[in-house]
Amino acid sequence: MILATRKCVLRIKDSEKEDIEEILSDCVAQFIPTYKLLQTTRLIASSHDPNISTEYEDLSSKLVTCLQRLKWTQTPKVFEWHDFDISVKEFETLYKEGGKDNQEIVDLLKMRKIIHVDLIEAIASLSARVESILSTRDSFMREMDLTTSDHANTSISQIVEIQECVQQLPPKLLTLRRLYG
Repeated sequence: MILATRKCVLRIKDSEKEDIEEILSDCVAQFIPTYKLLQTTRLIASSHDPNISTEYEDLSSKLVTCLQRLKWTQTPKVFEWHDFDISVKEFETLYKEGGKDNQEIVDLLKMRKIIHVDLIEAIASLSARVESILSTRDSFMREMDLTTSDHANTSISQIVEIQECVQQLPPKLLTLRRLYG
C-alpha cells in the first residue's frame, strides 16, 4: 500500500492538470481493496477484548456462590420442613425481619433478578460480541485469502461450540422464570 501510494503521488506530481482526475480514479481503485481490509482489521482489533465474558462470569459466579451457600453451609430451615410440620413460632422467629434465616431467603430472592433479567442480557451481549468477532475473522481470512492451521480450526470450532451452548441458556432460564417466577 505504501509503495502504491508513492507511485500514485509521483504519477500525480508528474502529470498534467487534465490527467489528474484519471490518475486519482486509478489510485482510488487500487486503494479500495486495501482500505476494506484495513477496516476489517480495525474492527477485529477494536472488538477484541480479553474481558469479553466478565459480566457473564460475574453474574454466574454470584448465582453459584449463593446457591452453594444455601445448599451446603447455611441452609434455611424452610427447605428442611416436610408434610406441613411447621411450628408457627419457629417460623416467625426464623423469618421475621432480622430473623436468622431471613437474610438467606432475601439473598435468594435477589438472585431471581439475576436469573430473570441480568443473566439473559449478559448472555445476549456475549453472544453478539462473539458472533461479531467470528464473522469479522472469517471476513478477514477470506479477504487475505488465508487458510488456517488445524490447531486454529480446532480452537475456532471450540469457540463456536461454546457459543452454541451459551445461546441455549436463555430459553432454559425463561423456563425457570415460568416455573418459579
